[in-house]
Amino acid sequence: MINTFFSNGALGTPAAYMPALIIGALFGLCLEKGGFGSSRRLTGIFYFKDMVVFKVMFTAVITAMLGLQTLMYFGVIAEPSISLTPTMYGAHLFAGLMFGTGFAMGGWCPGTAAVGLVSGKWDALIFLGGVTLGSVLFNEMYSIAAPILKWGYVGVVHTYESLNIGQGLFVAIFAIGGIISLCVVEKFWPWRKSASFK
Repeated sequence: MINTFFSNGALGTPAAYMPALIIGALFGLCLEKGGFGSSRRLTGIFYFKDMVVFKVMFTAVITAMLGLQTLMYFGVIAEPSISLTPTMYGAHLFAGLMFGTGFAMGGWCPGTAAVGLVSGKWDALIFLGGVTLGSVLFNEMYSIAAPILKWGYVGVVHTYESLNIGQGLFVAIFAIGGIISLCVVEKFWPWRKSASFK
């Protein structure tokens, strides 16, 4: 059984920083190789002109889900060893709207902006400056926003539990549906090769 930094209560300790830095750097490299170092490519999905964001992210989600499910099935890792985010409908709704609006307007999310900056995109630096300023303002105004953000707290709830189906069945349905979606997008999306993004 794998013991994680989370299960050992060491997630915020210096011992976890180096692995986090290495994993983060590798993740950034994968984002760059996937074309996520371009704000035009990232926002192409909002205008239905480029589906690379959908394809890369859906592939990553399916791969991670199947990998984690396999490890849990064979007892390599247990669910209590994984940090799970509790469901808070107020926070998720508010943050989703803010994140989506910022993403559509700025062309970056915080992670891809870091990749863009390393790739030499100066607009990414401006975006990261806005993210930093917004984080400071949020911290200062948290006491005001807390009641809204904590609305709808229901703890850790899995989708398959809400649907009242088994975990394995949900994983199978999600994976098959995701793979079909990827095949459809790859084969039939009309603009997939028409745009050039740098």
